[in-house]
Amino acid sequence: MTIGIEEDEARPSYYQRPIGLSGGPQFYFGTWSGRILIINTIIFILMTVVSKSVMQPSEEVLINFGAQDPIRLVQGEWWRLLTPIFVHIGLIHFFFNSYALSFIGPQIESFLGAKWFLILYLLCGICGNIASGSFHVMIGAGASGAIFGLIGAGLVLESYIRRSLPEDLKRSRMAWGYTILAILNLLLGAFIPGIDNAAHIGGLIAGVGLTVAMLRIRPNRLMLKVPKLGYVTLGIFLISWIVLASLRINKESLHARLNEKADEAYEQIESSQSKDEIAAALHKSYYFLSRLLLLDPDAYEARYKRGRILMIFGEQNLAMQDLRAIAVDDHYKDKLKDLYYELLAAQRIGDAEAVRELFE
Repeated sequence: MTIGIEEDEARPSYYQRPIGLSGGPQFYFGTWSGRILIINTIIFILMTVVSKSVMQPSEEVLINFGAQDPIRLVQGEWWRLLTPIFVHIGLIHFFFNSYALSFIGPQIESFLGAKWFLILYLLCGICGNIASGSFHVMIGAGASGAIFGLIGAGLVLESYIRRSLPEDLKRSRMAWGYTILAILNLLLGAFIPGIDNAAHIGGLIAGVGLTVAMLRIRPNRLMLKVPKLGYVTLGIFLISWIVLASLRINKESLHARLNEKADEAYEQIESSQSKDEIAAALHKSYYFLSRLLLLDPDAYEARYKRGRILMIFGEQNLAMQDLRAIAVDDHYKDKLKDLYYELLAAQRIGDAEAVRELFE
């Protein structure tokens, strides 16, 4: 079966067998699946050397190597929709994505051909990052969106191939392999904290849509070739993602999401019971407030809350920088007085006197 392969295009021998991480030079240098693995590995090694950590690179290292940051996206660094595809957050993240690419990539590449595989992989990665940036506020990275795009392509190919199978084979597990793979991975993303399911779902949807368009454009034995319909489908698909990016990845939308996260974390400080819970809530609140102020330095409410948190941590110098910035606004004079009495009640006389100078 030559799905998506031109009749005069010879199929290399490495497409005749499953290829894993030990695929050899023919795989690593002769396919885009292998070349991408090499690129990812080089970047991962460089990040490990720079960060001096194989398990958890710092946020600064991630940003410098091109990780996605919604704040930098809304500030015009749109190339961060592409570069995160090649960046991974630690060894475990890198290993699982590498294994998935080595297992799924050659199968999809053999069906669609090298050029279309590369287009699919990159566009699905970008769409996954658009979906992630549209709903999340955290820094992110990884090839998961692109890999879920390959799973989406597998779903389309699998569904068409299954139609031609005998009834007994249609019910076999092998005939539903990509469907099972997609469901299991989405369930894992839903129940395991820290997994970006928005990127996964975005990549999956992109893989389905792009593969349907490609099958209309390229000769294959699954779907009637109708190039005009394929290009129209592709155009509508791409425009839809551009509209989503413009509506969701902008300063106003991100400001609202960051503000919601910061308020939620700040409220947890008062409701927490144990010292560990209070400390965790303080750190979480400080992180989101700092990101909000990175986006909008004039967010006075966020600046007051961060100043109060820094004062609680005993960082008077840093706290005073935030509190001085809001002291010019009469609305915050009463809040500064409240903070003054709060510090007095905690017998932190020096901190209280420093705050008192701001409203007198």
